[in-house]
Amino acid sequence: QNKLYCYQLLSEVFAFGSLSDNGAGTSTQRGHVFNRNSHAGGGNDNRRNSVSSSSNSDTHLGGGKIAKHQAVKGQAVTLPCPYQGYPPIRLVWLLPGNGMLPAPYYGSRLTVHRNGSLEFQDVRVSDGGNLVCVAKTERGDTLMRVQLEVSHSINSSPTINGETLRLHCPASTTRGSVSWTMPSGKILSRGDSGDLGRYVVQEDGTLIIKQVSVFDRGSYICRFSSHDSSSVSVTTVPVIVIAYPPRITIGPSPVTYTRGGVAVELPCMAIATPRATVSWETPDLTQLSVMGQPRIYGNLYLSPQGSLVIQNPTHRDTGFYRCIAKNVIGVDSKTFLIHGPFQNMIKYRFI
Repeated sequence: QNKLYCYQLLSEVFAFGSLSDNGAGTSTQRGHVFNRNSHAGGGNDNRRNSVSSSSNSDTHLGGGKIAKHQAVKGQAVTLPCPYQGYPPIRLVWLLPGNGMLPAPYYGSRLTVHRNGSLEFQDVRVSDGGNLVCVAKTERGDTLMRVQLEVSHSINSSPTINGETLRLHCPASTTRGSVSWTMPSGKILSRGDSGDLGRYVVQEDGTLIIKQVSVFDRGSYICRFSSHDSSSVSVTTVPVIVIAYPPRITIGPSPVTYTRGGVAVELPCMAIATPRATVSWETPDLTQLSVMGQPRIYGNLYLSPQGSLVIQNPTHRDTGFYRCIAKNVIGVDSKTFLIHGPFQNMIKYRFI
C-alpha cells in the first residue's frame, strides 16, 4: 500500500505541476505545499494540497538503489542523487515524516541543487531515517533510497584502567531496538552480555563495561531504531582509557658497597597506570615478587613497598640485582651492582 501510494503521489506531482515551498526558510520536516495548474481551460486552481510521503526500511519503492550515509550532529551533509540518461524532467526528494522537496529548492537549512543533490546544513539527529530521491527522465524513473544515520556528538571523559564504565545511548527508549557495536566489530543488543559478563547492555540501552582496560579503547556505536524504522539514531561514543607503562623513579645508586654486619636497603618504586607489579632478580637469577605482606628469603627481606634489604651482607651477596616493574602496557627495569665486603670494584651496567 505504501508503494502504491508513493507512486500515485509522484505521478500526480509529475503530471499536474511543480512543488513550491510555503514560505522561504521554513522547516521541511513536516511537508510542503504545491500549486496545481489546471490543464483544462488554462486557469489557476488556488486550492492548496498538503503533500505527505513516508518511507521506511521495508518500503523499497520498486527496488531502487540503496545507499547508506553516516554523519555527526552539526555537520554539513550532501546526499547525491545519481540518475542515468538526460537531465530529469522532474526530481524530488521524499523525506522522513511527510516531507517532499523538489529540485531546485533553497531553504534556510536544506537545499536541493539543480544536479539533484540534497544538502543539509547543521544536520540534526531528527534528520536521520530513510530518504528517497525520485528522478523522472525521458528514459524512465530512477529511484535512489538513502539511509541517513545521524549520531550525537559526545565527548567521552577519560576513564582510569580498572574502573566500571557506563555508556548511555541518548536516543534509546523501550519502544524500539538498541544495539551496541564494539571497536572489535562485535554487536550486542538489549539484554545481551559478552566477555564473561564484563559487557552488559541494560534494558534502558546503557552499555556497562566492568574492569575496563586499555584493550577497551576505541569508538562504541549505539544504534536505535523505532519498531517501524521511521526513526533511526546513531550515537558514537569514544572511549579513552588512561594507561601508561611503568617507569622506575626511585632506586639505589648504580653501585653500592657493603660492610660486614651493616644491612643495605635497595629501594625500587615505579609509577604506572594500571599499577605495576614489582619484582627483584638476584645474582643467582632467583625471582622475588613484591606482595602485600613482607617476605624473607634467607638474609633478604622484601618489603611491600618494593624495597629489597640485604641483612648482614657477605661476599656471597656480591653481584647484579635487577628491579623489574611490569603492567599490561609495558615493562621497565634497572640493574644495580652490590659489592660485598672486601671485594674489588666491578663495573656496573643498566638494562
